[in-house]
Amino acid sequence: WAAQIEVRDRGGSTYLSVVASTGAGAVEVLEVLKAALPAPPELSDDAVDFRFWGQHSGPKTRQLLAPSWAEIRSNYARSVQGPADTLMAMTEWPTSGKLILLEGPPGTGKTTFLRALARQWRFATSHVVLDVFRFFSDLQFMQAIVTYEDANDDGDEVPGGTPRMIVVEDAAQLIGA
Repeated sequence: WAAQIEVRDRGGSTYLSVVASTGAGAVEVLEVLKAALPAPPELSDDAVDFRFWGQHSGPKTRQLLAPSWAEIRSNYARSVQGPADTLMAMTEWPTSGKLILLEGPPGTGKTTFLRALARQWRFATSHVVLDVFRFFSDLQFMQAIVTYEDANDDGDEVPGGTPRMIVVEDAAQLIGA
């Protein structure tokens, strides 16, 4: 078989495209490349996979450091700690009360809290909407995010999908309207 391989590096992620004279040849080339590349790093306890949704057709996954709630709890007012403790204690997706609104001036710890929540809620996948106006105005875009099926390393869909935490930042004006 003959194959052409294109390698692109974007922001720390490497993408491979393989074109071969036969489908079996392409699969064989991909298997050889997979065997030659180092295994992806294991998800450490202090990192979480976040899927970022922008103008592309699908999410771009990035691993972000996330503190534990125990590490940051004392940074929040007592009035916030109780409700936050309740959220952090959840071990499965709730059957009601699925909308959580965080409001506050910049720099008050909302994003840090969400990272800690994503770390605690490993039973859910974390999705961040980068284009808030498109999310609320383009039904297909919203459906793509809400119904997205995660895949394992082999590209197989995870059976039944997983619960998802969808973060829509800076949406206060849209929600208020």
